[in-house]
Amino acid sequence: MDMGKYDTPAFIDFILAKTKQSKLTYVGHSQGTAQVFVGASLNPDFWDQRVNLFVALAPVASTHTINVPSLQKTAKYWREIQFAARKFGVYNILGLNWWQREAEVEICKMAEGFCEGLIESIAGESLIEDNWDRLSEFLVDFPAGSSYQNLAYFA
Repeated sequence: MDMGKYDTPAFIDFILAKTKQSKLTYVGHSQGTAQVFVGASLNPDFWDQRVNLFVALAPVASTHTINVPSLQKTAKYWREIQFAARKFGVYNILGLNWWQREAEVEICKMAEGFCEGLIESIAGESLIEDNWDRLSEFLVDFPAGSSYQNLAYFA
């Protein structure tokens, strides 16, 4: 929620200041649409004054059809996760540094079946369609990490 409330409006103000424009067109994809939905619902005047058109590509307006068991289970505990994250100062989840990413790629080269199962358990069965020969390229950005606030929002 903070991204729609603080981050995206800050980006918009920065862009408008740099371009000396009064309004901009916002094109969001997936999570980028969720940020506008949150931000516009919390501060509609801001968005009305600065955005002339909002284009939502693959908008995330409802998550009731997500059928990834690990996400469904985790979403039930979003309040507890939010409390723990704030208490211990952990705001990014599943973010890997460069050496962890390299280790992940090497481990998955050795245990490809395990990594396929792990990825499917996190991201869902749709990845079965992917070309598993490109697994090392996929793992470069997986998991990409995220704010715990995303979990709270989608829950």
